[in-house]
Amino acid sequence: MWMARKIIASRPEEGALQLGMVTRAGESRVAVQGEGDYYDLPLAAPWGMACVPPEGSQAMLIPGGPEGGVCFGTVMQADGLNAGEIRLRSAGGAEVLLRNNGDVVVNGQVFAKPREEDA
Repeated sequence: MWMARKIIASRPEEGALQLGMVTRAGESRVAVQGEGDYYDLPLAAPWGMACVPPEGSQAMLIPGGPEGGVCFGTVMQADGLNAGEIRLRSAGGAEVLLRNNGDVVVNGQVFAKPREEDA
C-alpha cells in the first residue's frame, strides 16, 4: 500500500480524473483532447455493454498506465429521467427507455407493463 502511494505521489498527473472532448472514435478506442492530447485510448464499460461515443462528446478519462490511460465514459444527458430509470440512446436518435412503473418506451411507443391479472 505504501509503495502504491509513493508511486502515485511521484506521478501526480497519472490517476487524476480529467475531462476532455472526443476528437476521434473507433471500434473500441478513442482520441481525447483534455489537459493533454490522448490517442488510441481504450474504452471501458460495464460487462455486456459496448458503445462508441460520437466526436464532440465530453469524455471522462484517467491518464497513465501502459496504454496511456483509459476513457471510462462520457458525461450523460439525464433530461426527463426520474431516479432509477434507464435510457439507451444512439446518435441516430433511436431510444429505449425503462420507466419505474414497468413501462418500456421504444422510440416513443409505450409498451405497458402487463397487469398481474393479465399475466
